[in-house]
Amino acid sequence: MLWFKRILFTFLILGVVALMFRDDIKEFLYDALTSYKHSYAQSKIGSSVPAGLLFYDRQGEAISAADLFQHSTWVMVYENSCSACKTAIKDALDLRLTELNQQRLMFVSLTDTLPAELAGSEPLNVYSSQEKQSGSLFFSRLSPTFFRIEKGVITDVKIGYSLESFTEGHHFSLK
Repeated sequence: MLWFKRILFTFLILGVVALMFRDDIKEFLYDALTSYKHSYAQSKIGSSVPAGLLFYDRQGEAISAADLFQHSTWVMVYENSCSACKTAIKDALDLRLTELNQQRLMFVSLTDTLPAELAGSEPLNVYSSQEKQSGSLFFSRLSPTFFRIEKGVITDVKIGYSLESFTEGHHFSLK
């Protein structure tokens, strides 16, 4: 009887794993996660960004918050654990931004603990315990998060990216 339960349990696990690889199941899970992330990130609109938060330009150079806040700027938040993902996104957007010749895109590093004003009580990255950081801010490997900051205040949030939707250098759309 014990061997039967083990075989049944094994088939159950294999069935769940097989479902996870079906495109419609993956799409449903992705949409659910993105929707949750978007709602959470939207709640940050109107929040002030602490002046001590470190920002980096597209070349990786640090820039002061005082300089950043003089402009209306999109900020992409990423986790350092996803350097390859960050580099690919950055390179692709850098090309598009160069074509637009106006928009500035900044990157926020999550190496340091983020100020409580920007950090949520629950991190949004749910992919693995290694990637979870207490109070980490709005980023997963599937969906980078972009904030529009105007005079030190978050005025817009976009989850995911699409170069085609990056019109006028101002808009990202949900994937």
